[in-house]
Amino acid sequence: MLNIELIEDLYAKLTHEEQQKLLSQLFKGSKQGLNYFRRTKDISMSKLEILADFFHLPLDVFRKTPSYNIVVPQGPNSELFQAAANIMTQARRLNDELETLNAILQNKQKELNVQNDLLETLRERVGNIEK
Repeated sequence: MLNIELIEDLYAKLTHEEQQKLLSQLFKGSKQGLNYFRRTKDISMSKLEILADFFHLPLDVFRKTPSYNIVVPQGPNSELFQAAANIMTQARRLNDELETLNAILQNKQKELNVQNDLLETLRERVGNIEK
C-alpha cells in the first residue's frame, strides 16, 4: 500500500520550482497533481521510481506497512489488554515512521557528503588560482 501521507509531506517541503519539476516528471505535462495518488490508491512502478529518485530514497520507504489487528480477550482484565494492544499498535507505527526517517537521514547524509566533497574541490581550485 502506498504511503500517501509521506509523499505529501515530502512534497510540501519542496520549493515551488521543485514541486513543478516533480509534477512534470510524474505526469509529463498533464494537469494531474498529488491528488491522483489519493484518487487511484494505486501507483505504477515508473511513478514510484520517479518519486524515489527525486527524493533520493529507496522504493520501500513509500510503502505503508499493514496494520495489525490485535484480538483483545474479554474478561476482568480486558481494559489492560486493550491498553497494551493500543501501545503495541502505536509502537509499530512509530517504528515504521522511525525507519522512514532513518532512510531519509541516510540519504541526506549522502547528499551532505557530496556537497562537502564539492566544497573541498572548489576550495582546492581557489587555492590553485591564488597561487
